Amino acid sequence: MTARCQIVAHTESGPLHRIIRFNQRDIAVQARPGNEIDIDGQRLPIMRSAPAAGWFECLYLTATHPALQDHTCGDQVDLSLIQEQTFRHDAAALSPLLIGEGLGLAPILFLSLTL
Repeated sequence: MTARCQIVAHTESGPLHRIIRFNQRDIAVQARPGNEIDIDGQRLPIMRSAPAAGWFECLYLTATHPALQDHTCGDQVDLSLIQEQTFRHDAAALSPLLIGEGLGLAPILFLSLTL
């Protein structure tokens, strides 16, 4: 799914990360833990989604995605939802959950918010 989105927040999250919030209801509704977006040819994990409010957030490392720092609130951007990797959390079929560091935090946070 490709959509035009507005950036509604873009804040620092510690010395190495930034959080960017997009206003786009369709993507917010379809987003699942483990999904990513493609913006400006760069993939970002979705960290949190609020379907009723119509927004979703991504976490990124400033060192790895320096061009994203140029975007400001109010900017309109085109992005795509990438749904190839999602977590399945079926209580009847237990499986291990591997937790990573760095950008692995965003999908783990999203998963924890949906459980």
